Amino acid sequence: MNTGTALPVWKSDATLADGLDTAVRMGDWSIRPPREYRLVQSARPGKEIEYIWHGTVRKDGTHPFLVVGVSVLPAAAAAAYTPQMIFEPFLNALRGQRTNWGATPVVVGLVDDIPFARARWAGVDPASEKRVHGFLYVGNYPVGDSAKIVVISSQDTEPHQDETLRITGASALTFHRVGGAK
Repeated sequence: MNTGTALPVWKSDATLADGLDTAVRMGDWSIRPPREYRLVQSARPGKEIEYIWHGTVRKDGTHPFLVVGVSVLPAAAAAAYTPQMIFEPFLNALRGQRTNWGATPVVVGLVDDIPFARARWAGVDPASEKRVHGFLYVGNYPVGDSAKIVVISSQDTEPHQDETLRITGASALTFHRVGGAK
C-alpha cells in the first residue's frame, strides 16, 4: 500500500477517449461509461446511487460490466477509516465469490482529488468455472456532515479481459464531482 503523503494522480488514458460515451450524471457525480455499454440502474438499501453498465452479451453468455456505487456515511464514522481500510471489505467480498484467487497489492492514488485504493484481481467463478479478471477502486470523500464512499469496479472473463479492463479502466478514471460537490 502507498504510505507516502504525495499520492499519484490517476487520469484516464486519452488515447481511449473515443471508446467512451458522453458523461452520465449521477447525482453530484458523473462518469463516461464505455461506448456501446447499456445502463441498468439498480437501487440497493444503503446506497445513494448505484449504476451498472453491461457490455454486449457474447455467444457463450458472458459479458463485461462496469459498476459505480456511492454510499453516504456520517463524516465522523468515515473519518476514522483510510481508503485502504474501507477497501478491504469490498475486496474480501469479491474474494469470497471466487476460487483460485489472486490480487495485486493495494495502491492508493487520486481520482478527481479523491483518495482511492485500487487493486486488480483474478479468480475462477465457481458457477461458470470461467476465469474472471477485474479491478476495484474504493474512495472516501467528506462532504459537509457526511462522507461519500465511492466504489468503482469492472470485470470480464478470459480471454476478453485485457480489452475490457483497458476501456473500463479508462472509464473509471473519468469519475468526477460536478457542480459544487467539491
